[in-house]
Amino acid sequence: MRVFFIRYDSMPTRLSIKIISAIVLIVYLLLLTKKVVFKQGGPRYYKHYFAREYKNYSVSTGWKKANTVPFRTINMYKRGLDRNNSQAEYNLLGNFIGFIPFGILLPLFWPWFRHGIKMLLAGFILSLGLETVQLLTGLGIWDVDDLLLNTAGVVAGYILFFLIKKAMNFK
Repeated sequence: MRVFFIRYDSMPTRLSIKIISAIVLIVYLLLLTKKVVFKQGGPRYYKHYFAREYKNYSVSTGWKKANTVPFRTINMYKRGLDRNNSQAEYNLLGNFIGFIPFGILLPLFWPWFRHGIKMLLAGFILSLGLETVQLLTGLGIWDVDDLLLNTAGVVAGYILFFLIKKAMNFK
């Protein structure tokens, strides 16, 4: 009796994995953007916001609300200064866990990112981009702690990718 294994390094398998990972990566990035930037509501909310409220918003106002001190928000949540601790845990864990898939999917799709420093920079740039969009649009508050947690999530995802890669022995 013969047993056939699909080898990762065969051309059809590599192409299939690349196509599937590209689709999943795109869907993930769209969902991440919705969750991070457009978390308030549906299209009606944003139509109203950009038609009426956004003209009264200024980046300088948003920057005054921003947290630029590393670990300030994390420490505030840790000390229980936030009234809603479940919301604090959701925020901290969400910022970390929400970015783990990026650390797995990007190097799976694009082998150039199979180096730790490249993934660290990619995660930082993605997070910085999302935080900056929040600042520019007024749809969120810029927080350096989010930047740190998001980037740490990407690094954790990359470590998982690396461990899975070693276990499956693929290139």
